[in-house]
Amino acid sequence: MAGEYSRELSQKVFAGQCRLIELGYRQNGALGFGLRRMLIDEAGNTKGILARGEHKSIQTDRVTLVPGPDEETAVVRQILTNEKYIGNNVWNRNSFKLKKRHVRNDPSTWVRAVGAFEAIVSTDLFEAAGAIIGARSQRMSDEEMLEGLKEALEQHGFLSGFVINEASGLPSSGAYRSRFGSLLRAYSLVGFKPDRDYRYIEINKRLRGVQAAKTVL
Repeated sequence: MAGEYSRELSQKVFAGQCRLIELGYRQNGALGFGLRRMLIDEAGNTKGILARGEHKSIQTDRVTLVPGPDEETAVVRQILTNEKYIGNNVWNRNSFKLKKRHVRNDPSTWVRAVGAFEAIVSTDLFEAAGAIIGARSQRMSDEEMLEGLKEALEQHGFLSGFVINEASGLPSSGAYRSRFGSLLRAYSLVGFKPDRDYRYIEINKRLRGVQAAKTVL
């Protein structure tokens, strides 16, 4: 009986959260660079921006998103990938129900309210960026990735995460980290050695792994 009650309560809470999302109100999740939380009352009147760590104190108040400072929104226009920057309120991308592991939900189960917030970038620009990102994410072999890295090295004379991310036709720097274990290893495979000694990064990474293993034991 207790288990059934818990499941029914979870379904009701989930349904209520979905309704609020569709009305354009924020529930949880990372705010996102270039955005701020605006507190509004039950009549839709704005009450002010919530600072980091602040939360609503009245149950009937709601939270929506508004553009942040101009210098932040200018950066977002160059590096956007999330629909909230075109004003869409998207929720239920991931699940962590009943304290189980995090699961990335199928896009068909996402709850979305289109045009819920004031957009920072246009839909056309967002879709164009998405097309570029999609093209970069196509599966490439190790040899193809390294060949592209060599060409970037020849063109710029050096390599960095920024150079990789800005290079046309190359996967992201994160893809190189994932494929080869680290950017430093990818660099070494194409014959590039950074002026600065970044070995401390790998050492710290190994130390964190050892510490995590001790914690589990």
